[in-house]
Amino acid sequence: MRTVRFILFILLGFPSLLTAQSWPDNPNKVRALFGQPTDGNFERGMEFEAEGQRVTAWADGEIIWNGASLLNSDSPGGQFVVIEHEKGFRTSYQNLDSRPDITQHVSRGDWLGYSGSGTWRFQIMDIMQSKIIDPLLLLPNRAMDISDNLKVYLNHGGGMEEVKDGLFIRPGTISLMLEGTAPREISLYWLGRQINSLRLETLTEKNGGIAAETPAPAAFEDIHDSENRLILRNISLSSGMGLLELRILNKQNKKYSLSWKVTVQDT
Repeated sequence: MRTVRFILFILLGFPSLLTAQSWPDNPNKVRALFGQPTDGNFERGMEFEAEGQRVTAWADGEIIWNGASLLNSDSPGGQFVVIEHEKGFRTSYQNLDSRPDITQHVSRGDWLGYSGSGTWRFQIMDIMQSKIIDPLLLLPNRAMDISDNLKVYLNHGGGMEEVKDGLFIRPGTISLMLEGTAPREISLYWLGRQINSLRLETLTEKNGGIAAETPAPAAFEDIHDSENRLILRNISLSSGMGLLELRILNKQNKKYSLSWKVTVQDT
């Protein structure tokens, strides 16, 4: 197992889109990150632990909804607030006890209400492009302690095993599974050549459901196995001996790689 742990600052993905933004809650209360498996689907925002704490506005904007939530798979329930911002962005704050006296116009950091019970969800949407965006791309720099804890498994010939140095693989089609915090982007290289990639920065509509742009839209089941592990399917490895390398861009915009010396040949 390769474990990579970072305590670092999140880089702002789009530094000039809005004049100012702030975290709606304490980053240490984050319980689920964008793109993580949640009830057999993608987490569409960022979930925070709800303990009755104050929730505040991400940026200046106009409230376009403050009321009961639609009880569906995209919402944890309770009241929710929707704010429209400049540049075509919209944020939602789901499962709140919202303030009844809140004004239509809010400024960054204004108090919206208290969190409900269990968890509450923060979501950012790009209305102009009809996309749901990873909030970490549009939140200010903030130190966070997130462990990737990635385990990488290989499925070939009907069997699955953890990838490690000295692995022997027969030529053919394989699948690679990742267990742990879902990266923002991964690329797989064999003998120095890129053979597969996947990106999890935005979600979009596909056939009435939600799909990740990877870059081609992919439904949850397209890129996850039955155990909710992220999966790269239909990988063809040519015969040879060398490095199988996984290049990763994680949730904190930190680039690193995992590599293993493997042999691909017929017996």
